Amino acid sequence: MTVKSCEKLEKSQVALTIEVGAAEFETAVEKAYQKMRRKINVPGFRPGKAPRKMIENAYGEGVFYEDAVESSWAPAFMQAVEQENLHFVGDPKIDLEDKITKDGYTFTAVVALYPEVTLGQYKGLEAPKAEVNVTDEDVENRLNEMADRNSRLVSVEREIQKGDTADIDFEGFDNGVPFDGGKGENYSLVLGSHSFVPGFEEQVVGMKAGEEKDIDITFPEEYTPELAGKAVVSVAAGLLFDFYEDLLGAGSHHLSTIPNTPIAVGCGVIACEQKHSLATDEWETFTGLFDGIALIEPVAGHLLSTASAVAGCGPAFAAMFLESLADGGVKNGLPRATAYRLAAQMMAGTAQLHLATGTHPGAMKDAVCSPGGTTIKGVAALEAAGLRNALISAVDATLQ
Repeated sequence: MTVKSCEKLEKSQVALTIEVGAAEFETAVEKAYQKMRRKINVPGFRPGKAPRKMIENAYGEGVFYEDAVESSWAPAFMQAVEQENLHFVGDPKIDLEDKITKDGYTFTAVVALYPEVTLGQYKGLEAPKAEVNVTDEDVENRLNEMADRNSRLVSVEREIQKGDTADIDFEGFDNGVPFDGGKGENYSLVLGSHSFVPGFEEQVVGMKAGEEKDIDITFPEEYTPELAGKAVVSVAAGLLFDFYEDLLGAGSHHLSTIPNTPIAVGCGVIACEQKHSLATDEWETFTGLFDGIALIEPVAGHLLSTASAVAGCGPAFAAMFLESLADGGVKNGLPRATAYRLAAQMMAGTAQLHLATGTHPGAMKDAVCSPGGTTIKGVAALEAAGLRNALISAVDATLQ
């Protein structure tokens, strides 16, 4: 292996031009022959018994070249980065420069490097140690939160109980006259959440699916619909600026958002409507609270549902991909826990590589696919199975 050039590029990338010489390539060709000879038929020879020269005469001198390149470029690349003392991250993008011959070949590898960081003064710094006392109640509350987060909703044929989630349609009247903001359809109400006016949820308990009921409630004296000057951040799907402008009244400050579940581990997304009525300091407070745990992505109102489909429904789609990829590993011998860890870290790392470098996903795919290699064969299988169309159709389905 010879490094012909090492060129630093933008965005912490480097381009290595590497030559694999005749001796190294001959070793790789012989290895490819030993691997493939049982799969090649040559008249007059039993499977696996034909000499390499006979196979090359029958099928061409380069019959083993692609497999030889597949097995030899990675070791050559690793030798090159070690020789140049490079600390890379992710997979390189490989391009063959010249025709492959018995004398070897030359290829270019473009790969991302760890960014160079200069540390400031950190030795001798002191920080107070906080005393944390965890009670049995704290543990129980945390366990309940985890159970709620990992639970699934299932339909049941019985009366509604406290703690159930009911999808309800409702309309409010004041002395027989409908009032603004008092009507909703397919509203998911958790009984016991106290998200409605006091007395409402208690009267829903005991109802059955399809049942209608008149509910009498008295608004508390301190209740007022006037929210002028107060910031309201909504996480209700499908409710945009105009809805809250009518509901809350002129002068109210409101923002429509759609967060996703990975926000629970500080890697979430909050899609929000570009049009809002928050004051500058309120917007800064909002971004200051959530910027550290989520990507805040403002979009036009008519695209908020689409953004929700990609980022909000996306974790379910990604989880299915993760599970399926791990199943492929399990099918071929990996322990399930190992397969899940590998697939999850691969997905997290690939996402971080895209966010850090801005590399087009197609280019990231191409960087892993060497000519005639195993990865491009796997990609072809995904294309044949319709992966792209399935995901596009999934987004379409959420918007119907």
